[in-house]
Amino acid sequence: MERHERRGADRAGIAALVRAAHPDLDAENVINRIIQTAHPAAAATAVPDPLYGYGIVDAASAVTAEVPLVSANPMGSLEEWIRVYRRAQSDPLPVPTVRPVEVAPLPPADAAPRPASPLLPTRDTFVYGSLPLTLGTAAAILVALGVTAAVRRIRLASRTPSR
Repeated sequence: MERHERRGADRAGIAALVRAAHPDLDAENVINRIIQTAHPAAAATAVPDPLYGYGIVDAASAVTAEVPLVSANPMGSLEEWIRVYRRAQSDPLPVPTVRPVEVAPLPPADAAPRPASPLLPTRDTFVYGSLPLTLGTAAAILVALGVTAAVRRIRLASRTPSR
């Protein structure tokens, strides 16, 4: 977690502690307690300081100290704070100068092919699979029969007495 996120979580936790200890306080008075009990940073030149703000938050003092009630947010308008302290500069949104492009609708999708049985061969599996396998097997059987016949002839010829 980055340092500024951790500090934000700390402040939110302190605000929760103040709300738990003083459930009758509104948001303006919770903020007032936190900033009134903060200790100015050592390098701060003013309170609030442009760099250090109201200083180092003291959670125990924010919960226990006697702080007078206020009727308005002591930090001023939230909109003004966002305008001054937001992290990114943004220009006003541009006004569109052209009309949106009209896109023609897509054509209807093709009908899904009827599923075929995985047990029956298709034309491609027959031409490139079953047929070559059958022809190769038949050729191998014929070669084996021919070799067997040749071996028998040779053996038969060797048993016959020579004249």
